Amino acid sequence: MFIFEDLNIYKKKYFRSYDYLNKAWDVIETKLIYFIGMLNNINVSIIIDSSGIHFTVTSNFKTYTSTEKIFNANHCLSLCDYFYIEIELNIITSYKEFSCEIEKNTFYHGNRKNDEGVVEFHANFCFNLSDYLKFKEIVFTNIVKEIQASINRNVFHLDYESNIKSKIDEEFECLMTSLLFKKDLTKSFKYLEKNKIISEERKDILLKIKELIDE
Repeated sequence: MFIFEDLNIYKKKYFRSYDYLNKAWDVIETKLIYFIGMLNNINVSIIIDSSGIHFTVTSNFKTYTSTEKIFNANHCLSLCDYFYIEIELNIITSYKEFSCEIEKNTFYHGNRKNDEGVVEFHANFCFNLSDYLKFKEIVFTNIVKEIQASINRNVFHLDYESNIKSKIDEEFECLMTSLLFKKDLTKSFKYLEKNKIISEERKDILLKIKELIDE
């Protein structure tokens, strides 16, 4: 596989985790924003798998919605019947100050060959609706890294835990995702390094890849 050998891999949405997550998020985003605006304290559960998207919102032990939507992503992960993403969010909207605590963000799997694994993201947020994009950026820049690891394992058959090509690919996806929100390379690097989403030692190679695909 690639670092510089096949730069098209970095361009093809079919192999990029942001595209997969963004398509899923589009399905539930309108309802999510509605409940963030309506309720002061909500628990959100989002399960994305080959059968669809399962979206549940509860508050004070009351279920406000529990829906299942068909999800046709036209993505390489659509071929992984047993892979899924689990997102659990506790959101408090009655505070003016933004805060975030990520409890879990990981991709893991069993030892069986047909175990395609799961990406889990669990986090607590305090914010009001005006900070929605800041919240979304944190969710996306963290999760895409783990989803990209799953692509490298399940599609390209790389050992994502030790393979440097996989590590670079994962961090590159985080950089490109952050740029969609910040629109500024310096600000994106500062945010990603500060939050330990990417490593400073790989900054130069990430810049080189971006430069090459932008040509």
